[in-house]
Amino acid sequence: MTSSKTENIDEIPESYQEYIVTIYRLSSGTKKVTNVDIAKTMGIAPSSVYNMLKKLAQKKYIKWEPKQKEILLTPEGKLIGKQLILGHLIMELFLREFLGITDDSVTHKLACKLEHHVTGPIHKGFRNKIGEESYKKLERIVENDTDPEETIKKIKEVFPTPLRIIEEFSSLLSEKLPDSKNVIESTKNEFRKSF
Repeated sequence: MTSSKTENIDEIPESYQEYIVTIYRLSSGTKKVTNVDIAKTMGIAPSSVYNMLKKLAQKKYIKWEPKQKEILLTPEGKLIGKQLILGHLIMELFLREFLGITDDSVTHKLACKLEHHVTGPIHKGFRNKIGEESYKKLERIVENDTDPEETIKKIKEVFPTPLRIIEEFSSLLSEKLPDSKNVIESTKNEFRKSF
């Protein structure tokens, strides 16, 4: 999924990345993307979009001409878009499952900021942490679903992290043996400290 340019995604200006990932998300399925679509989605003036499209076309991230309405990502642009979405999901999973931040709006906002800095070493570390098979599942999900907010819902079911397994198990155990609740809570707290 990575290439020489996407391996060091943090070397691509964040403003470029924002446009690329926006075009990537808007172009999922058969929808044609126009500068008006981008302006509406990003909440900016169409003239700003026009200027950035010229820069992205010069860098060969998109196929577009000034009089042309449709904007297409090049293969490199698509790789960057996928990489950014994957980076967003990695950060959301890290924040939720490893740090225990459960507020959806907080994890989403933080992941939006952090996705621009998820490079090769972070992918490798995450892959090692969740396993090759789970990482490949994540890549397949990203291939088919370009909206991180929707994808994260699916991923919660795909990646049963140790903490989540313990949460679910302890919840069931507490129902069956109410007296065990205090022991379970103290054990969970000890387990969290070990991460």
